[in-house]
Amino acid sequence: GPYTDEVKPLVELMLQKRVAVRVEVDRVRSWDHRKLGLDPIPLDGSTARYLERLPPA
Repeated sequence: GPYTDEVKPLVELMLQKRVAVRVEVDRVRSWDHRKLGLDPIPLDGSTARYLERLPPA
C-alpha cells in the first residue's frame, strides 16, 4: 500500500529488522549448464520431493 503518515510508525518499526535492495539491471548473462556435457544433478533438498508430484510442464 501507499506510504502515508498513518503507516509511517509501523513501517519504521518493521524496518529495524529488514533490508531493501533495488537492483537496476543493465545487462543479463546466463549460462546453459547442459552444454557442459555433465551428468544431470538429481533434485535434492527439503522441497525437491514436492517437485516430483507436479505434472510435467
